[in-house]
Amino acid sequence: VAVETPTAYPTTDSGDYPFAVEGQPVAMANIVFHPDYDCQWQGVAGKVLDLQGKHLVGMLLRLTGTYNGRTIDMTTLSGGASKWYGDSGYEFVLGTKAIDSRSTLAVQVLDQSLRPLSDRVVFDTYSTCDKNLTLINFRQVR
Repeated sequence: VAVETPTAYPTTDSGDYPFAVEGQPVAMANIVFHPDYDCQWQGVAGKVLDLQGKHLVGMLLRLTGTYNGRTIDMTTLSGGASKWYGDSGYEFVLGTKAIDSRSTLAVQVLDQSLRPLSDRVVFDTYSTCDKNLTLINFRQVR
């Protein structure tokens, strides 16, 4: 019987917050998680894990910046997209058309008083169907 060893992902930790981004944002095709959708969709999603790598449900995530000429300020809770990304999955739908944007959006973990629990993770979006979903996972580092 093979024993599965958890994968250790590097985190980007500024040292200021108890949560850090796990690895780097990854742009991929949305159809991996949403096979019924086509290219006319764009979003950012991921999950939030604790120190042991277990899912943390109910964590507040905030997406801010500009996208396609609009000011973006959205919040959601981890666990709201568990159907696609695991028990602590979250997702923000950006629009119905994939567009390119460079460093205009950021996602962050917050506490219930809207105080930051992680650095702002700035990311790009892409106009191609193979990169219209950006995955950003967070992990507790202390």
